[in-house]
Amino acid sequence: MTGTIRIREMRPEDSDFAAKLLVTCFRKTFEWAVGEKNLNGVINIEKRSMQNAPSCYYKHSLIATISDQLVGVCVLKMKSDSNPNEGSFCYTYSNVGCRGCCGLWCMGVCSSYFMHENLFEKSSSCYLDVIFVHPEFQLRGIGSRLLCEAEVKAAESGCNKIYLWVEADNYQAIHLYKRQGYSVIRDVDGVCFTYCGLGSRYYCKMEKYL
Repeated sequence: MTGTIRIREMRPEDSDFAAKLLVTCFRKTFEWAVGEKNLNGVINIEKRSMQNAPSCYYKHSLIATISDQLVGVCVLKMKSDSNPNEGSFCYTYSNVGCRGCCGLWCMGVCSSYFMHENLFEKSSSCYLDVIFVHPEFQLRGIGSRLLCEAEVKAAESGCNKIYLWVEADNYQAIHLYKRQGYSVIRDVDGVCFTYCGLGSRYYCKMEKYL
């Protein structure tokens, strides 16, 4: 499919697409946490979380489209944001079971560490939480467009720096970020902490001043 890439703010009705694409693009991590048979349950949980998210979540989340087809998502986190409603334990348990609940909790602990490690230490910083593009539309400049629009949104919100974490062996993503002006400022071996929670030990922290 060809067409113009358009970027807009995310809407509640995009949550089904965004949840499915999130699990598709981060399948390895989710499968590590909950097991293959529970992936559909994770989609339900993520969809409900997005649908119940506060308005700031949508204000700082971007959707990429081509010819009105949704193809990518980017989510920023800022100091003033409140977290999406993760839903009740009973709802989570009914979708992924005991093991899945434990796995998602461990994922959440690791993700919170990355986000808060120095996030909001200065109110002028913001965090690039996730960016993902449908596999059939990758390498078409969609990720770059989402990053550019995210940087504009961050600057308009008073931020002068964006930072993110990426797996050290995700060379395609690292190349994208470097091409957009991001620099690696730290390499981290998470040892058991990130390996147990996310299935990977090695991460890079990157940042860009706006």
